[in-house]
Amino acid sequence: MAFKAIGNSFKNLLTASRVYKIPDYQRDFSWDRSNYMVFLQDIISQLIVEQNDDDDNISVSFKSQPYYMGNMIFLGSDTDEEVDVVDGQQRITVTTILLAVIRDLFIEISTKVSVAKDYADTIQSDYLVKKVDGSNVRKLKTTSSYPYFTKTIQDANSTYADTPKTLEEDYLKECYEDLKKNLSQKSILKNFSRYFDENKISDEKYINENYVNFLKAIRDQLLASEVVEIFVNDKGQAYKIFESINSKGKPLSQVDLIKNDVFSNLVSTTSLTNDGPEGWQKVLDVVSEYQGSINDFFVNYWKATYPEDSVSGSTLYKKYLNRFGDINDRSVYLDLLDNLLESVKIYYFVTKPNRADFSRQEKKPQYIGLDAINKLGITQIKSLLLTLYTKKETMKLNNDKLNDVVNKIANYQLALFGTDSHIRSNLFTAPYKRTSVAIKNAKDQSEVFSSLYELIDIFKENIDEQVFINAFTKLTFLKSSARKGLNSFPASYALHQISRSMNSEHNLNDDSITIEHIIDEKNQNENVTRIGNLSILEKNIHDEINRNGIDKYSDKKTYYSNSFSIMIEDLVKEYSDFNLENIDSRGKKLAKYYYDNCLV
Repeated sequence: MAFKAIGNSFKNLLTASRVYKIPDYQRDFSWDRSNYMVFLQDIISQLIVEQNDDDDNISVSFKSQPYYMGNMIFLGSDTDEEVDVVDGQQRITVTTILLAVIRDLFIEISTKVSVAKDYADTIQSDYLVKKVDGSNVRKLKTTSSYPYFTKTIQDANSTYADTPKTLEEDYLKECYEDLKKNLSQKSILKNFSRYFDENKISDEKYINENYVNFLKAIRDQLLASEVVEIFVNDKGQAYKIFESINSKGKPLSQVDLIKNDVFSNLVSTTSLTNDGPEGWQKVLDVVSEYQGSINDFFVNYWKATYPEDSVSGSTLYKKYLNRFGDINDRSVYLDLLDNLLESVKIYYFVTKPNRADFSRQEKKPQYIGLDAINKLGITQIKSLLLTLYTKKETMKLNNDKLNDVVNKIANYQLALFGTDSHIRSNLFTAPYKRTSVAIKNAKDQSEVFSSLYELIDIFKENIDEQVFINAFTKLTFLKSSARKGLNSFPASYALHQISRSMNSEHNLNDDSITIEHIIDEKNQNENVTRIGNLSILEKNIHDEINRNGIDKYSDKKTYYSNSFSIMIEDLVKEYSDFNLENIDSRGKKLAKYYYDNCLV
């Protein structure tokens, strides 16, 4: 592998005539406080402090020392006017921000210490911006955060006041402001008081001059830090090194590596254009809209698209290379971006369902089922749902059958994982995979639904009736917890499903019903929150009971007689009186009903 490695200082790196470009295939700036504050502390910790005895001079002086900042990989030659930063983007970006912060702090104190203005000018003219043939050229060139990064950080005395528009720009702004706060005079005096003579702490001139001296020392230590510059002319070789070396900072994620490879394969050899960033950003926009995770989506996308690969979060890039590593056809990668965009929309359609997308009554059961799976926090099944609904886009699946399987899957997810049944989710890893493969390869609807009903049979086989009934009776619901978003959903979902089954001939509108505590919640006994003490009741009847301050079951029965809820009707028929001792037995009856009628 042909490359050139040069040991150098950051000062020489920045004073060289070349411009460092952050290419489109690089991940955005993503260092958070834990990253850049460690970077700053590393720089400051290298300083050697020397005390001066002459009271007429500044009392403290600093000396920098060698500090290795790692490898930096550039696509291009060391004689080129512009090179791409393949590895080292985060470090060179934070270095630029830190220099800009020190520059601005010099400018702010220059009215009190005149030499600070010269120090600021040196930073700006030598390390941030170079004048070439009469034009200012910024040493670090980026497109993803242009013009925000240029105007607010690289340029001195900028009046540009635009607010961040992307997550990357939020990170840049946060980094600049945090570093500036930590290098303010107030912060330095508090955190590095050992460098200041406590007997002269009230001497403003002394404090100002030593503060400027301290900032200059940080600048000089930063510039004295050593790097190994690796220049690689061949793009393929540069990317291979990029994959294997990430010597400092935040590790690259599996998706970062895939993005890098996709973008590199989309660079046109004739026009030097790159179609990757725009297509990738469209995918990120959908992820951002749903406040999701690109990493979670990508793993589930891969499981849904290539279920036979048995991918995990740690093997994603390896599986990607197995399929795409030897392909150099741009059209393949353009198709991949298009497919990702289609899939990310379907993914959030099924994992974060919006009721408005299921407004037609005949699709309502799908919304109820998908919403339940999401609220129950079931993660393993997401890729299977993506496979199913991707198939739905190409094969017009029967809506009634789709309603049925989604409803059954949700009901079983409640039984398996919404109760304290101690069933391990990894029992279903292989069945989920087999089902996804079967759906993907299905030639007609019957094969799709046959594979889904086989999966449902596996769910059934893994549920012990008595274990389920005992766990079901422990489900609880407390209105105050439900309002705060706490975990009262399993009991609520189970009751609504039982009610839908019981009231199949006289359907109760979900918007018109609520959950009734038969023995009032105000009772201090903890069992009143259990499902055996709960029922579905019309809101208007529930509200009337509350308005009239009715607490006793014997008095509530008069109001219950006006209800169309079969659950309430059965309650009144069976219990002439209802007390704490009845809660467990009624809970078991509800559990038995759910087992017999909702798990079929």
